[in-house]
Amino acid sequence: MVTSSYPRFPGDSVGTFMEPIAKSVAARGHDVHVVAPWHPLVTRGPREDGVSFHFYKYAPASGLNVFGYAGALRADVSLRGAAYVAAPLALGAGWLKARSVARRHRATIMHGHWVIPGGAVAGAETPGCLADG
Repeated sequence: MVTSSYPRFPGDSVGTFMEPIAKSVAARGHDVHVVAPWHPLVTRGPREDGVSFHFYKYAPASGLNVFGYAGALRADVSLRGAAYVAAPLALGAGWLKARSVARRHRATIMHGHWVIPGGAVAGAETPGCLADG
């Protein structure tokens, strides 16, 4: 699963729809790996309830750590300036992490959330597996 937001800690209000999907698929016996951007508040994993987590860092400076988790938004009405710099860095780092995880675990399905960024990242790594974005 490739996403820009996953609950960073139990009870987090960001990306809450992702956790029940991941846990339900894992409960059905599937190997589930979540690829998401790192955030300073992440306290997950490496593995919880059958779900493995792969958080990737992308920002060379702390001020650029705004990708995902609604961090790029300014009051839900516009983008923060740092988002324009962080987005290409995060997309590149996310694609490399998704590619590494998919190949290491021989993924057959990649589930990307939101067409951009998750679907684009998952779709870029689809040779030999099915992508759903």
